[in-house]
Amino acid sequence: MTTLPCSQSSVSLLPAGRQLGIRNYPGAQGHYVADVVSFPAQALQAFSLRYREQIGNWPGHTSDLCVPLDRHTALAWDNLLECIASDAPDALRSHYGEAVLLALALGGWAAPLLLDRRDPLCERVQHILMGNPARDCAVACVAERLNLGASTLRRQLANEASSFSKLLENVRLGMALQWLQTTARPIGEIAAASGYASASRFAARFRKHYGLSPRALRTAI
Repeated sequence: MTTLPCSQSSVSLLPAGRQLGIRNYPGAQGHYVADVVSFPAQALQAFSLRYREQIGNWPGHTSDLCVPLDRHTALAWDNLLECIASDAPDALRSHYGEAVLLALALGGWAAPLLLDRRDPLCERVQHILMGNPARDCAVACVAERLNLGASTLRRQLANEASSFSKLLENVRLGMALQWLQTTARPIGEIAAASGYASASRFAARFRKHYGLSPRALRTAI
């Protein structure tokens, strides 16, 4: 059970299948504030399909379920609430709902809402790991996000001919490859952002995985 310590300037994400404990405390004027919007599964699936290519390039903070309402998200959220309150047509509600999802995704917060329990487990694990490849992520942390025990996660990944360590390295090296090809970031900085403690360790793992060093790849581009 997770309890979310959120304020009026934040929004709580409630992923499907996740147990959450919520207590709504009154504000300074004694009023409660709790606007709730539910996104249909098909709307989340359509959003994921439409922005599939971009989602992997956006930042991620997938461990957070209580996220700040920045200027863009707050604007999109207010427009959606006004649309619902005025009983606007479904097409308009969908438009503003997608604007909320897009604002969350651009801020790196949408991943918990976009996980689909019908996807292969290895894809769901990759989705979580892509949110922050530099994080020292343990099997137990990812298993909790998926409402599984650590041993169950390992067993089910083995049934899919995969493993947590393999997925983690594939995600880290895949994102490093993308950054090497599309940015001018220093190799040492990319190594750290990919979760490697040293550039030499990163270079060795990269060479073993792709057959050439990060520096050689940069030279060839």
